[in-house]
Amino acid sequence: TEVLLSGNVMRPVPGDPTKTQFTTIAHINPGGAADTPLGAQLANKICVHGPVSFIRKLETACGPEALAEEAARANLNGGPA
Repeated sequence: TEVLLSGNVMRPVPGDPTKTQFTTIAHINPGGAADTPLGAQLANKICVHGPVSFIRKLETACGPEALAEEAARANLNGGPA
């Protein structure tokens, strides 16, 4: 499988500074791997678990203090920081 293009778009949810809309965009060339039932199953698992894993790692990198500080700043300013 070859990833040709991928990206993540994160936008604040209007009216709720503690939430973020997360969109994953990917264009891949699965080659012949997705032509088999097992290959298709693996590709689907990656598509489902990849974004969740990314967000968990992002939260870990930011740390709970940074996330709490960002939410507090957004509340003080009346919207997303």
